[in-house]
Amino acid sequence: MLELDKYFAHIQDMKKKLFLCIVATILHLIAVPLYSATSPKILVITNDKKGGQSCEFVVEAAVTYHELARGLMFRNKLEAEGGMLFFFVDDAMRSFWMENTQIPLDIVFINSSFTVVHVHRNAKPMDQTTISSQFPAQYVLEVNAGKAVSCRIVPGCKINFRAGPR
Repeated sequence: MLELDKYFAHIQDMKKKLFLCIVATILHLIAVPLYSATSPKILVITNDKKGGQSCEFVVEAAVTYHELARGLMFRNKLEAEGGMLFFFVDDAMRSFWMENTQIPLDIVFINSSFTVVHVHRNAKPMDQTTISSQFPAQYVLEVNAGKAVSCRIVPGCKINFRAGPR
């Protein structure tokens, strides 16, 4: 009888732990999108190859694992001067894809010297094709398709960014 009591006590303890795990998971699923939606904005200023300012964007920062993995997926619109700036710890080859991304994008790969190393124009929505940086990059800027052309963003351009409006 004593062994049976221990068994039932163990089952009750496991039920409590499972309940706490479920609650923690639900809180995480609620908190992460709320954090992302209210995270600070970044002002990105692009400069043409002659050093003149060409465009300004107010973008979201992608820093956490969740933000880096999700990017602009599952969105059906993007502000005209909006986008997302992905922050990585060092220069390395970067690969992106457009699966679950509903907006056509220009993807700008930027090295640690804040120089554009590659621009992939007009990435197709929902496409699973890998888009490579072609050269090591530490930052990646995603903006509406067509902005790279209209803002004269090409390899060799300089990019500046700083904290922007909330």
